[in-house]
Amino acid sequence: MILALLMGMATLCRPSEAVCVLLPVLWAPAPGAKAFLKSMWQNRKHWSLIALVMFLVGLPQFLYWKAATGSFIINSYNNPGEGFDYLRPHVLEVLFSFRKGWFLYTPIMLVAVIGLAALRRSWPQAFKAVLAFFLVNLYVVSSWTCWWYADSFSSRALVGSYAVMALPLAALLDRATSWVRAARFAFIGLLGSLLLFNLFQQWQFAHGIIDMSRMTRAAYFAGFGRTRVPAGFEDLLRVKRSYSGNDVFTDGTRYRRILLPSSLTMSPPSDQDTIVRDPATGVEQRAVRLDEGHIYSPAVRIPYRRLTQRDHAWVECQWFVLPPVGVPAPKGSFVMTVEHGGNYGYRAFDIEHMGLRPGTWNEVRTQYLTPEIRDPEDPLTTYFWLRDTVPVLIVGPRIIVHEPLRDP
Repeated sequence: MILALLMGMATLCRPSEAVCVLLPVLWAPAPGAKAFLKSMWQNRKHWSLIALVMFLVGLPQFLYWKAATGSFIINSYNNPGEGFDYLRPHVLEVLFSFRKGWFLYTPIMLVAVIGLAALRRSWPQAFKAVLAFFLVNLYVVSSWTCWWYADSFSSRALVGSYAVMALPLAALLDRATSWVRAARFAFIGLLGSLLLFNLFQQWQFAHGIIDMSRMTRAAYFAGFGRTRVPAGFEDLLRVKRSYSGNDVFTDGTRYRRILLPSSLTMSPPSDQDTIVRDPATGVEQRAVRLDEGHIYSPAVRIPYRRLTQRDHAWVECQWFVLPPVGVPAPKGSFVMTVEHGGNYGYRAFDIEHMGLRPGTWNEVRTQYLTPEIRDPEDPLTTYFWLRDTVPVLIVGPRIIVHEPLRDP
Protein backbone atom coordinates (compact mmCIF):
# COMPACT_ATOMS: atom_id res chain seq x y z
CA MET A 1 0.00 0.00 0.00
CA ILE A 2 2.92 2.35 0.71
CA LEU A 3 4.35 1.49 -2.70
CA ALA A 4 0.98 2.15 -4.33
CA LEU A 5 0.64 5.47 -2.50
CA LEU A 6 4.05 6.66 -3.70
CA MET A 7 3.43 5.57 -7.30
CA GLY A 8 0.02 7.25 -7.24
CA MET A 9 1.50 10.52 -6.00
CA ALA A 10 4.23 10.41 -8.65
CA THR A 11 1.66 9.82 -11.39
CA LEU A 12 -0.54 12.61 -10.04
CA CYS A 13 2.41 15.05 -10.22
CA ARG A 14 3.24 14.12 -13.83
CA PRO A 15 1.14 11.49 -15.64
CA SER A 16 4.16 10.19 -17.58
CA GLU A 17 5.67 9.09 -14.24
CA ALA A 18 3.23 6.15 -14.39
CA VAL A 19 6.11 4.24 -15.99
CA CYS A 20 7.38 3.73 -12.41
CA VAL A 21 4.89 0.84 -12.23
CA LEU A 22 7.43 -1.13 -14.27
CA LEU A 23 9.74 -1.25 -11.26
CA PRO A 24 7.60 -3.50 -9.01
CA VAL A 25 6.21 -5.41 -11.99
CA LEU A 26 9.65 -6.42 -13.29
CA TRP A 27 11.60 -6.55 -10.03
CA ALA A 28 13.11 -10.04 -9.69
CA PRO A 29 10.76 -11.46 -12.35
CA ALA A 30 10.17 -15.19 -12.66
CA PRO A 31 12.25 -16.70 -15.51
CA GLY A 32 10.35 -17.07 -18.76
CA ALA A 33 7.16 -15.41 -19.95
CA LYS A 34 4.91 -18.25 -18.77
CA ALA A 35 6.33 -18.24 -15.25
CA PHE A 36 6.15 -14.45 -15.15
CA LEU A 37 2.46 -14.41 -16.07
CA LYS A 38 1.77 -17.14 -13.53
CA SER A 39 3.49 -15.09 -10.82
CA MET A 40 1.45 -12.02 -11.75
CA TRP A 41 -1.76 -14.05 -11.50
CA GLN A 42 -0.80 -15.51 -8.13
CA ASN A 43 -0.24 -12.01 -6.79
CA ARG A 44 -3.39 -10.58 -8.37
CA LYS A 45 -4.79 -9.49 -4.99
CA HIS A 46 -1.71 -7.35 -4.38
CA TRP A 47 -1.90 -5.80 -7.85
CA SER A 48 -5.61 -5.12 -7.42
CA LEU A 49 -4.88 -3.36 -4.13
CA ILE A 50 -2.12 -1.32 -5.79
CA ALA A 51 -4.49 -0.30 -8.60
CA LEU A 52 -7.19 0.67 -6.09
CA VAL A 53 -4.85 2.81 -3.97
CA MET A 54 -3.42 4.57 -7.05
CA PHE A 55 -6.96 5.30 -8.21
CA LEU A 56 -7.91 6.72 -4.79
CA VAL A 57 -4.84 8.99 -4.85
CA GLY A 58 -6.03 10.41 -8.17
CA LEU A 59 -9.72 10.54 -7.19
CA PRO A 60 -9.66 14.12 -5.81
CA GLN A 61 -8.30 15.31 -9.17
CA PHE A 62 -11.05 13.44 -11.06
CA LEU A 63 -13.73 14.89 -8.76
CA TYR A 64 -12.34 18.40 -9.15
CA TRP A 65 -12.39 18.08 -12.95
CA LYS A 66 -15.98 16.80 -12.80
CA ALA A 67 -17.09 19.68 -10.58
CA ALA A 68 -15.29 22.31 -12.65
CA THR A 69 -15.97 21.05 -16.18
CA GLY A 70 -18.58 18.28 -16.04
CA SER A 71 -16.08 15.63 -17.15
CA PHE A 72 -14.00 13.27 -15.01
CA ILE A 73 -11.04 13.31 -17.43
CA ILE A 74 -9.60 16.55 -18.84
CA ASN A 75 -6.51 16.96 -20.98
CA SER A 76 -5.02 20.16 -19.59
CA TYR A 77 -2.42 20.22 -22.37
CA ASN A 78 -4.83 21.72 -24.90
CA ASN A 79 -2.27 23.45 -27.12
CA PRO A 80 -2.36 21.71 -30.54
CA GLY A 81 1.29 22.71 -30.96
CA GLU A 82 2.36 20.25 -28.25
CA GLY A 83 1.59 16.62 -27.62
CA PHE A 84 2.93 13.09 -27.78
CA ASP A 85 4.23 11.81 -31.11
CA TYR A 86 5.28 8.24 -30.35
CA LEU A 87 6.37 7.51 -33.93
CA ARG A 88 9.01 10.26 -33.91
CA PRO A 89 10.73 10.42 -30.52
CA HIS A 90 13.54 12.97 -30.09
CA VAL A 91 15.90 10.62 -28.25
CA LEU A 92 19.19 11.97 -29.64
CA GLU A 93 18.16 15.56 -29.02
CA VAL A 94 17.15 14.82 -25.42
CA LEU A 95 20.46 13.08 -24.70
CA PHE A 96 23.05 14.95 -26.75
CA SER A 97 21.78 18.26 -28.16
CA PHE A 98 23.37 21.59 -27.26
CA ARG A 99 19.90 22.92 -26.64
CA LYS A 100 19.09 20.66 -23.66
CA GLY A 101 21.19 17.48 -23.92
CA TRP A 102 20.93 15.45 -20.70
CA PHE A 103 24.43 14.00 -21.03
CA LEU A 104 25.88 17.43 -21.86
CA TYR A 105 24.39 19.42 -18.99
CA THR A 106 24.08 16.58 -16.43
CA PRO A 107 27.06 14.40 -17.48
CA ILE A 108 27.04 12.25 -14.32
CA MET A 109 23.94 10.56 -15.76
CA LEU A 110 26.00 9.19 -18.64
CA VAL A 111 28.06 7.34 -16.03
CA ALA A 112 24.84 6.10 -14.43
CA VAL A 113 23.65 4.70 -17.78
CA ILE A 114 27.01 2.97 -18.30
CA GLY A 115 26.52 1.54 -14.82
CA LEU A 116 23.59 -0.56 -16.09
CA ALA A 117 26.17 -3.14 -17.18
CA ALA A 118 27.56 -3.29 -13.64
CA LEU A 119 24.05 -3.53 -12.21
CA ARG A 120 23.37 -6.58 -14.36
CA ARG A 121 26.33 -8.39 -12.83
CA SER A 122 26.02 -7.27 -9.21
CA TRP A 123 22.25 -7.11 -8.76
CA PRO A 124 20.44 -9.09 -11.49
CA GLN A 125 17.15 -8.98 -9.56
CA ALA A 126 16.97 -5.23 -10.15
CA PHE A 127 18.53 -5.04 -13.60
CA LYS A 128 15.52 -5.79 -15.82
CA ALA A 129 13.24 -3.43 -13.90
CA VAL A 130 15.73 -0.54 -13.97
CA LEU A 131 16.62 -1.09 -17.63
CA ALA A 132 12.95 -1.25 -18.68
CA PHE A 133 12.16 1.86 -16.64
CA PHE A 134 15.07 3.80 -18.15
CA LEU A 135 14.23 2.89 -21.76
CA VAL A 136 10.47 3.39 -21.52
CA ASN A 137 10.79 6.60 -19.52
CA LEU A 138 13.31 8.00 -22.01
CA TYR A 139 11.02 7.04 -24.89
CA VAL A 140 7.98 8.70 -23.31
CA VAL A 141 9.86 11.88 -22.38
CA SER A 142 11.42 12.07 -25.86
CA SER A 143 8.06 11.61 -27.57
CA TRP A 144 6.70 14.91 -26.28
CA THR A 145 6.98 17.32 -29.20
CA CYS A 146 8.29 20.11 -26.95
CA TRP A 147 11.15 17.78 -26.02
CA TRP A 148 13.25 20.61 -24.50
CA TYR A 149 10.46 21.32 -21.97
CA ALA A 150 10.61 25.12 -22.23
CA ASP A 151 12.78 27.28 -19.97
CA SER A 152 14.87 25.03 -17.75
CA PHE A 153 18.34 23.68 -17.17
CA SER A 154 19.16 20.31 -18.78
CA SER A 155 16.28 17.85 -19.25
CA ARG A 156 13.93 18.61 -16.36
CA ALA A 157 11.48 15.87 -17.41
CA LEU A 158 14.12 13.27 -16.47
CA VAL A 159 14.74 14.58 -12.95
CA GLY A 160 12.22 12.10 -11.57
CA SER A 161 14.37 9.21 -12.79
CA TYR A 162 17.43 10.19 -10.75
CA ALA A 163 16.40 8.05 -7.77
CA VAL A 164 16.17 4.97 -10.00
CA MET A 165 19.37 5.75 -11.92
CA ALA A 166 21.22 6.00 -8.59
CA LEU A 167 21.12 2.19 -8.51
CA PRO A 168 23.29 1.55 -11.62
CA LEU A 169 25.54 4.43 -10.54
CA ALA A 170 25.99 2.74 -7.15
CA ALA A 171 26.65 -0.61 -8.84
CA LEU A 172 29.44 0.96 -10.90
CA LEU A 173 30.92 2.62 -7.81
CA ASP A 174 30.81 -0.70 -6.00
CA ARG A 175 32.49 -2.36 -8.97
CA ALA A 176 35.23 0.27 -8.93
CA THR A 177 36.28 -0.74 -5.42
CA SER A 178 37.83 -3.90 -6.89
CA TRP A 179 39.90 -2.03 -9.49
CA VAL A 180 43.60 -1.29 -9.15
CA ARG A 181 44.39 1.87 -7.23
CA ALA A 182 45.26 3.98 -10.30
CA ALA A 183 42.01 3.10 -12.08
CA ARG A 184 40.01 3.65 -8.90
CA PHE A 185 41.48 7.09 -8.29
CA ALA A 186 41.04 8.02 -11.95
CA PHE A 187 37.39 7.01 -11.79
CA ILE A 188 36.78 9.00 -8.60
CA GLY A 189 38.52 11.97 -10.20
CA LEU A 190 36.30 11.65 -13.26
CA LEU A 191 33.13 11.61 -11.15
CA GLY A 192 34.29 14.63 -9.17
CA SER A 193 35.14 16.52 -12.34
CA LEU A 194 31.75 15.77 -13.88
CA LEU A 195 29.94 16.92 -10.75
CA LEU A 196 31.93 20.16 -10.61
CA PHE A 197 31.35 20.72 -14.32
CA ASN A 198 27.61 20.19 -13.79
CA LEU A 199 27.55 22.67 -10.90
CA PHE A 200 29.56 25.23 -12.88
CA GLN A 201 27.13 24.99 -15.79
CA GLN A 202 24.23 25.49 -13.39
CA TRP A 203 25.99 28.64 -12.17
CA GLN A 204 26.39 29.75 -15.80
CA PHE A 205 22.67 29.09 -16.35
CA ALA A 206 21.79 31.28 -13.36
CA HIS A 207 23.96 34.09 -14.79
CA GLY A 208 22.68 33.93 -18.38
CA ILE A 209 25.77 32.34 -19.93
CA ILE A 210 23.66 29.27 -20.72
CA ASP A 211 20.27 30.29 -22.07
CA MET A 212 17.08 28.72 -20.72
CA SER A 213 15.86 27.27 -24.05
CA ARG A 214 17.68 28.82 -27.02
CA MET A 215 21.15 27.28 -26.83
CA THR A 216 23.05 26.30 -29.98
CA ARG A 217 26.41 24.71 -30.63
CA ALA A 218 27.97 28.09 -31.40
CA ALA A 219 26.51 29.69 -28.26
CA TYR A 220 27.65 26.79 -26.08
CA PHE A 221 31.27 26.96 -27.16
CA ALA A 222 31.29 30.77 -27.08
CA GLY A 223 30.35 30.62 -23.41
CA PHE A 224 32.30 27.48 -22.51
CA GLY A 225 34.24 28.00 -19.28
CA ARG A 226 33.36 31.70 -19.12
CA THR A 227 32.12 33.62 -16.11
CA ARG A 228 30.62 36.47 -18.16
CA VAL A 229 28.25 36.54 -21.09
CA PRO A 230 30.44 36.72 -24.23
CA ALA A 231 30.11 39.53 -26.74
CA GLY A 232 27.61 38.82 -29.50
CA PHE A 233 26.06 35.97 -27.50
CA GLU A 234 22.48 36.91 -28.41
CA ASP A 235 23.24 36.54 -32.13
CA LEU A 236 24.40 32.94 -31.59
CA LEU A 237 21.16 31.78 -29.94
CA ARG A 238 18.03 30.43 -31.53
CA VAL A 239 15.48 32.99 -32.62
CA LYS A 240 13.80 34.75 -29.72
CA ARG A 241 10.04 34.32 -29.53
CA SER A 242 8.03 36.63 -27.30
CA TYR A 243 5.53 35.07 -24.93
CA SER A 244 2.89 37.56 -26.12
CA GLY A 245 3.40 36.58 -29.77
CA ASN A 246 3.98 40.20 -30.83
CA ASP A 247 7.30 39.52 -32.57
CA VAL A 248 8.77 42.17 -34.87
CA PHE A 249 11.13 41.43 -37.78
CA THR A 250 14.10 43.81 -37.50
CA ASP A 251 17.27 42.17 -38.87
CA GLY A 252 16.94 41.13 -42.50
CA THR A 253 20.69 40.70 -43.02
CA ARG A 254 20.60 37.18 -41.56
CA TYR A 255 17.78 36.03 -43.84
CA ARG A 256 17.20 35.09 -47.46
CA ARG A 257 14.14 36.64 -49.13
CA ILE A 258 11.97 34.19 -51.11
CA LEU A 259 8.84 35.22 -53.01
CA LEU A 260 6.45 32.27 -53.11
CA PRO A 261 4.90 31.46 -56.51
CA SER A 262 1.23 32.34 -56.99
CA SER A 263 0.46 28.63 -57.43
CA LEU A 264 1.13 28.22 -53.69
CA THR A 265 -0.51 31.40 -52.45
CA MET A 266 -3.66 31.57 -54.57
CA SER A 267 -6.76 31.06 -52.43
CA PRO A 268 -9.53 28.74 -53.62
CA PRO A 269 -12.32 30.34 -55.74
CA SER A 270 -15.40 31.45 -53.83
CA ASP A 271 -18.86 32.91 -54.44
CA GLN A 272 -17.59 36.27 -53.21
CA ASP A 273 -15.04 36.63 -56.02
CA THR A 274 -15.07 39.76 -58.13
CA ILE A 275 -12.67 41.09 -60.77
CA VAL A 276 -10.66 44.22 -59.97
CA ARG A 277 -7.45 45.77 -61.20
CA ASP A 278 -4.41 44.86 -59.17
CA PRO A 279 -3.58 47.94 -57.09
CA ALA A 280 0.15 47.39 -57.65
CA THR A 281 0.36 46.37 -61.32
CA GLY A 282 -2.96 47.41 -62.89
CA VAL A 283 -3.56 43.86 -64.10
CA GLU A 284 -7.05 42.48 -63.66
CA GLN A 285 -7.28 39.93 -60.90
CA ARG A 286 -9.64 38.31 -58.45
CA ALA A 287 -10.73 40.06 -55.26
CA VAL A 288 -12.97 38.77 -52.49
CA ARG A 289 -16.00 40.73 -51.29
CA LEU A 290 -16.78 40.21 -47.63
CA ASP A 291 -19.93 41.28 -45.79
CA GLU A 292 -22.03 40.25 -42.81
CA GLY A 293 -23.07 37.05 -44.60
CA HIS A 294 -19.54 36.11 -45.62
CA ILE A 295 -17.00 37.10 -42.96
CA TYR A 296 -14.00 34.91 -43.93
CA SER A 297 -11.90 35.07 -47.05
CA PRO A 298 -10.83 31.70 -48.50
CA ALA A 299 -7.88 30.47 -46.46
CA VAL A 300 -4.46 29.91 -47.99
CA ARG A 301 -2.79 26.81 -46.52
CA ILE A 302 0.85 25.95 -47.21
CA PRO A 303 2.65 23.02 -45.49
CA TYR A 304 5.57 24.27 -43.44
CA ARG A 305 8.02 22.09 -45.38
CA ARG A 306 7.06 24.05 -48.53
CA LEU A 307 8.00 27.30 -46.83
CA THR A 308 11.44 26.37 -45.49
CA GLN A 309 13.60 23.54 -44.21
CA ARG A 310 14.96 25.74 -41.40
CA ASP A 311 13.77 25.73 -37.81
CA HIS A 312 11.87 29.00 -38.31
CA ALA A 313 11.05 31.68 -40.85
CA TRP A 314 9.50 35.13 -40.96
CA VAL A 315 6.46 35.11 -43.24
CA GLU A 316 5.47 38.44 -44.77
CA CYS A 317 2.02 38.78 -46.36
CA GLN A 318 1.01 41.64 -48.65
CA TRP A 319 -2.71 42.42 -48.81
CA PHE A 320 -4.83 45.20 -50.33
CA VAL A 321 -8.02 46.39 -48.66
CA LEU A 322 -10.78 48.62 -50.10
CA PRO A 323 -13.02 49.99 -47.30
CA PRO A 324 -16.33 51.66 -48.34
CA VAL A 325 -16.96 55.43 -48.20
CA GLY A 326 -19.39 57.14 -45.85
CA VAL A 327 -19.47 54.52 -43.10
CA PRO A 328 -17.35 53.91 -40.00
CA ALA A 329 -14.05 52.15 -40.57
CA PRO A 330 -14.64 48.39 -40.71
CA LYS A 331 -13.32 46.02 -38.09
CA GLY A 332 -11.42 42.97 -39.23
CA SER A 333 -8.25 40.96 -38.82
CA PHE A 334 -5.63 39.37 -41.02
CA VAL A 335 -5.07 36.01 -39.35
CA MET A 336 -1.94 33.89 -39.47
CA THR A 337 -1.68 30.58 -37.68
CA VAL A 338 -0.42 27.00 -37.96
CA GLU A 339 -2.84 24.08 -37.86
CA HIS A 340 -2.54 20.67 -36.23
CA GLY A 341 -5.98 19.46 -35.22
CA GLY A 342 -6.52 23.07 -34.09
CA ASN A 343 -4.58 26.32 -34.19
CA TYR A 344 -1.25 27.14 -32.61
CA GLY A 345 0.98 30.16 -33.06
CA TYR A 346 -2.21 32.17 -33.71
CA ARG A 347 -1.88 35.87 -34.43
CA ALA A 348 -4.42 38.42 -35.67
CA PHE A 349 -3.55 41.84 -37.16
CA ASP A 350 -6.51 44.22 -36.64
CA ILE A 351 -7.20 46.69 -39.47
CA GLU A 352 -9.13 49.18 -37.31
CA HIS A 353 -5.79 50.28 -35.83
CA MET A 354 -4.07 50.73 -39.20
CA GLY A 355 -5.61 54.07 -40.28
CA LEU A 356 -6.98 52.77 -43.59
CA ARG A 357 -8.40 55.33 -46.05
CA PRO A 358 -11.97 54.70 -47.31
CA GLY A 359 -12.74 54.50 -51.02
CA THR A 360 -9.18 53.62 -52.06
CA TRP A 361 -6.96 50.57 -52.04
CA ASN A 362 -4.77 50.33 -48.94
CA GLU A 363 -1.67 48.15 -48.83
CA VAL A 364 -1.28 46.11 -45.65
CA ARG A 365 1.81 44.06 -44.79
CA THR A 366 1.87 41.59 -41.93
CA GLN A 367 4.96 39.88 -40.53
CA TYR A 368 4.69 36.57 -38.72
CA LEU A 369 7.33 34.52 -36.93
CA THR A 370 6.56 30.83 -37.28
CA PRO A 371 6.17 28.99 -33.94
CA GLU A 372 8.06 25.88 -32.92
CA ILE A 373 6.69 23.54 -35.58
CA ARG A 374 5.19 20.29 -34.33
CA ASP A 375 5.09 18.55 -37.73
CA PRO A 376 6.64 19.73 -41.04
CA GLU A 377 3.33 18.86 -42.70
CA ASP A 378 1.44 21.33 -40.49
CA PRO A 379 0.10 24.07 -42.79
CA LEU A 380 0.71 27.75 -42.30
CA THR A 381 -2.75 29.25 -42.74
CA THR A 382 -3.71 32.84 -43.50
CA TYR A 383 -7.03 34.56 -44.24
CA PHE A 384 -9.02 37.73 -43.54
CA TRP A 385 -11.74 37.75 -40.89
CA LEU A 386 -14.37 40.52 -41.12
CA ARG A 387 -15.60 41.27 -37.59
CA ASP A 388 -18.20 43.74 -38.79
CA THR A 389 -21.24 44.29 -41.04
CA VAL A 390 -19.46 46.86 -43.23
CA PRO A 391 -18.50 45.26 -46.59
CA VAL A 392 -14.89 45.35 -47.80
CA LEU A 393 -12.92 44.10 -50.80
CA ILE A 394 -9.75 42.09 -50.20
CA VAL A 395 -6.92 41.24 -52.64
CA GLY A 396 -4.15 38.87 -51.63
CA PRO A 397 -2.10 37.51 -50.14
CA ARG A 398 1.26 37.85 -51.80
CA ILE A 399 3.63 35.88 -49.55
CA ILE A 400 7.34 36.46 -49.00
CA VAL A 401 9.35 34.05 -46.82
CA HIS A 402 12.42 35.34 -44.98
CA GLU A 403 14.46 32.19 -44.39
CA PRO A 404 17.54 32.07 -42.08
CA LEU A 405 20.81 31.85 -43.99
CA ARG A 406 21.90 28.95 -41.78
CA ASP A 407 20.54 26.62 -39.14
CA PRO A 408 21.20 27.53 -35.49
